[in-house]
Amino acid sequence: MKASVLVLTLVFVLAGCSRRGDARLQEDLTGTWVATGSNANGGGFKSTVDISPNGNYLCQLVGSSKSGQNQTNSLEGNFMIRDGEVIDTVTKRDSIHETVPNSTRARIIRIDGREMVLHWDVPEGVRSATNDLVFRKVNK
Repeated sequence: MKASVLVLTLVFVLAGCSRRGDARLQEDLTGTWVATGSNANGGGFKSTVDISPNGNYLCQLVGSSKSGQNQTNSLEGNFMIRDGEVIDTVTKRDSIHETVPNSTRARIIRIDGREMVLHWDVPEGVRSATNDLVFRKVNK
């Protein structure tokens, strides 16, 4: 699963945010968020995203295969909220398999001080176990 798809999952948490306004939602993004789950290949992942007040982020993504082999990727980018969606622009990654910058979108399903649910637009050709990703806030 591409790293950008996992990062986009964070965006799903913000689903109910459009009622409170994009600026308020952008404030709610600030902090450290963690998401875990399964990928389409039967392995798992853990995504830890540190988001600054201006939307810039650092992400560490650890994925494991069905056989238990781990792979770690680091990403940098920006989350911007517009019309109840998160636009994730990856500006730097340590993977040589994807070009940057690249952008993806996720609809905010719900966001509060503890949890964020995002529904990602998965790019064509990318396999994903789910388009929804739940992030839990671990630090403000």
